[in-house]
Amino acid sequence: GAGAPPPPRFGAVRGLATRTTAMAPIATKDVAKGIVAVGVASFGIMAVLLYGTTSGSFCSTSMLMDMHMTGFKSIWSEDLYCLYLFNTGWEVKHKAGFMGACALLYMMGVGSELIGRVRRELRLANPGPMTESMKFVHTTLYCAQLCDGYLLMLAAMTYQIEWLSFVIIGLGAGHHFLNVEGPVTDRPDPCCAEIEESQPLLKTNA
Repeated sequence: GAGAPPPPRFGAVRGLATRTTAMAPIATKDVAKGIVAVGVASFGIMAVLLYGTTSGSFCSTSMLMDMHMTGFKSIWSEDLYCLYLFNTGWEVKHKAGFMGACALLYMMGVGSELIGRVRRELRLANPGPMTESMKFVHTTLYCAQLCDGYLLMLAAMTYQIEWLSFVIIGLGAGHHFLNVEGPVTDRPDPCCAEIEESQPLLKTNA
C-alpha cells in the first residue's frame, strides 16, 4: 500500500542473487568450538565403528593400492585392500593410521573454507587497487586453497567411503561456521572454487 517500504533489492554476481548486507563478523571462540565439536563427534563415531565392528587388520596388506579399482569400499567390505594416501610413504595399514587420515581430511576440509573466508575478508578490507605485496598474498592464498582442494579430491578418488565422508564433513563444517552467509558461487568443488575477489563481496544493481 501507500507508504510501504520498497522491497529489498537483490543484485547478482555472475547471475547469482546475493544479499545487500555484508557477512556478519564471526565470534572466533564460538566458531572454533563448533568446528572442534563436529570433528570430535565425527571422529568418535568413526572410532567406535572401526574398533568396535572390525577385528584384527581391517584391510588386506597383500597389495597396497592408491585407490579401489572396483568402486566404493567401506571398512566392512570383504575385499578391502589397504591404501596409500597421497604418496607411497603413507601406507594406511593399521587402524590408528586410518583414523589419522580421517582427522587430517576433516581439518583439510575446514582449512579450505577458512582460506576462502580469509580471502574474502582481505578483499573487503582492501577494496582499492592492490599493491604488489598484497597481490602476492592473495595469489599465495589462492594457490594454497587450490592445493588443498586438489588433495581433497584425490582423497575422495580413493573410493574409500569413510575418507570421502570426512572430506564432506570437513567442508560442510567449515562452510557452516565460516561461509554460510557468504555469496553462493556457481562452482562448489573446493579444488576449483572461485572467490569473487575482483568484485565486492556483495553487489547491488544500480
